[in-house]
Amino acid sequence: MKRLISWVTTITIVITMAMTGLSGIQQVMASDDVREETSRDILTMSWTDTFYDPYGADVTVYYTVRRESSNSSGQLITGILYAEGSNPGSGWYAVDSSVSIYQTPIFGNNYQKAYVPVCYRVSSGSGWITKYDVVIINLLS
Repeated sequence: MKRLISWVTTITIVITMAMTGLSGIQQVMASDDVREETSRDILTMSWTDTFYDPYGADVTVYYTVRRESSNSSGQLITGILYAEGSNPGSGWYAVDSSVSIYQTPIFGNNYQKAYVPVCYRVSSGSGWITKYDVVIINLLS
């Protein structure tokens, strides 16, 4: 009985994909280049916030999105990948490139905003200082 249900489910999924797969393709024009892309393509993007305490440190969070026509931004955040730190040259001697996401991100506005808690290290030249901040990814702005 389980095999029969599994077989019927598989056939239903295949038929549904075949019928809706053709309607999910859109033409995208970039310059003179025309290509096809599906509405569920996953794209990797990044968001950089600069934190001043007392000097600047850039924290970049890499995340994935997909198209979502029901959202006002036209996108939906599907995941948070990782974060990196860098020194914008505004006072710190060094900013450690290794940044950790120390808690589960919180999503808002139908996954158009993400609040990503990060932990990074900065140095004024005599040892490392650990800092905690929240990177706010906002697809609505």
